[in-house]
Amino acid sequence: MKIELYRHCLGHDEIEQAMDALQRPLLCSSDRVTRLESGLAQVLGVRHCVAVNNNTNAITLALHALDVGRDHEVILSPLSPLETVSAIMHAGAKPAFVDVEPDTGNINAERIEASITPQTKAIVPMHLYGQMADMAMLREIADRSHLLLIEDASHCLEGRREGVRPGQLSDAACLGFHSTANISAGQGAAIVLNDSDLAQRLRRLRNLSVSETQADRCDCLHMPCDIDALGFDSEMDDLRAALLLPQLRRIEELWSRRDEICKRYEKAFDRIENVYFPRVRPGSKSARNLFTIWVEASRRHEIIQQLGERGVGTGVFFRPLHLHTYLRQELGYQPSDFLVAESIGARSIALPLYPDLTQPQVEYVIEQVRAVV
Repeated sequence: MKIELYRHCLGHDEIEQAMDALQRPLLCSSDRVTRLESGLAQVLGVRHCVAVNNNTNAITLALHALDVGRDHEVILSPLSPLETVSAIMHAGAKPAFVDVEPDTGNINAERIEASITPQTKAIVPMHLYGQMADMAMLREIADRSHLLLIEDASHCLEGRREGVRPGQLSDAACLGFHSTANISAGQGAAIVLNDSDLAQRLRRLRNLSVSETQADRCDCLHMPCDIDALGFDSEMDDLRAALLLPQLRRIEELWSRRDEICKRYEKAFDRIENVYFPRVRPGSKSARNLFTIWVEASRRHEIIQQLGERGVGTGVFFRPLHLHTYLRQELGYQPSDFLVAESIGARSIALPLYPDLTQPQVEYVIEQVRAVV
């Protein structure tokens, strides 16, 4: 049996929407993008949503719109995606890492205040694997220290903690629709927020700071455009919105199946010695973006290799950012600086998780993990 780490769930509705988009004169932003933005805002209970073309640009635009840049520091977890730290550094700011909780892998809010300096401008918590960080505590810390709070919610569209959803307590939250996202278009992202002025600024920034959309600019009735600031070429195209809209309508159905699979994994792996996994905190709903097990670091490579030989696809999410060669050289971090993140990073193995995974396939994954470990 061959079981991939991930398979998308695009079907007839997505193909039909994509075909309709392909028959239009232009593939740039359209009313379909606007409908996606409205739908996402409604799902998350926020006032605004600004769709963009990828995760890196979502973080970049949020930082830029909130004036985070040169001579600023931004606090984040070492277990964040590369696109997050890339956006921070391209903005001219300096990443400042804070270690993580041992049972979730999320940033440890209790350690943040000790890392705040006069240069600190923002906190960017990553909601790892789909479980929200402690946003209530993070909001309190940000308010006390007059800091911005920007969520990396690329794993966490359906997440909830103590009744709070992404975008509800922060200045902005960035969602991702990358290849392994819960609803996927291969690429694409969105920024959700409640501040109307900030939303308007984001809409201009994503479109090179031009007030008209690409579709407007292709209409000969419009006058030549003008800009009053530098922006980014970051609009979401019509084709990606066409793929995302049908998935958004099935969001709870897709989540329910992933949750069912994760609960089966948790029940099985709770009984296997030397296999651990992140725990979902009480009062939380995990978006169930990834299911990872944590094994002995000395055996991780061997286990991945043997699972692959048995047809089970795996992945590693994430290598701690401060251990990457470029970031070590640029920022001066060393191994052992963030021991909890390093331990999780050295032990993690992501297992197959997607709604079309059949029950026999789930049981096969469990059997092979049990046999190998």
